Amino acid sequence: MTNLSEIVPVQPDGGAIWTDCIRIYTDAFPPWEREWDQVLEKRIASDRYQMRAGLKDGQVVGFYILDVEEEGQKYALFSYLAVDERLRGRGYGEELTRHAIRLFSEFGRRDWFLIEAEDRQARFYGRIGFLKLGIDYFVPRYDGSGAEPMSLMAIPLRGPAKSIDGGEMKQIVERIYRSGYKLQADDPRLERQLSLIPAEVLLIAWPPEAQPGK
Repeated sequence: MTNLSEIVPVQPDGGAIWTDCIRIYTDAFPPWEREWDQVLEKRIASDRYQMRAGLKDGQVVGFYILDVEEEGQKYALFSYLAVDERLRGRGYGEELTRHAIRLFSEFGRRDWFLIEAEDRQARFYGRIGFLKLGIDYFVPRYDGSGAEPMSLMAIPLRGPAKSIDGGEMKQIVERIYRSGYKLQADDPRLERQLSLIPAEVLLIAWPPEAQPGK
């Protein structure tokens, strides 16, 4: 059963849907986790970011942003998902996430659908089908004041997988940090994160009780 009436593309044109999405975005994420307005708008306008709004009887209930990066990249990053705080707990977040997974599959030639998630969010995404990467992972703060511990999670596009090659993972993480977060190559946050990636990165069913034998 579909809860949302429709899920529509969004552009930063000043319309009511855009305004409602930005209100939800500002309410849902702390300042350190929000991109600069001009960067967000530029990436959406250029179609690097695919922004979709979920509507219920004409009302915006939530949105997501999918970072499809440049052509030739092996991943897409599920950058943001938020539901109006007054309308949470009704399944809208799951419906938007599943829509994003379907949209991701349309871009082809990409191996991994990734998301950075806090503990509570990681459990939500794990139940939908994301696997947790077996590394300590830190998300750079947009305000330049360090990094926050999160889980990096993935859905493999090309069928079941138990691990990701560490060299490939380092390339992906470096791209996320430098292209997404605009860190320089010698930023200590990037150097630290790359040092935490082993030769083989396991993919772990999440939450823990989802693992066999738990």
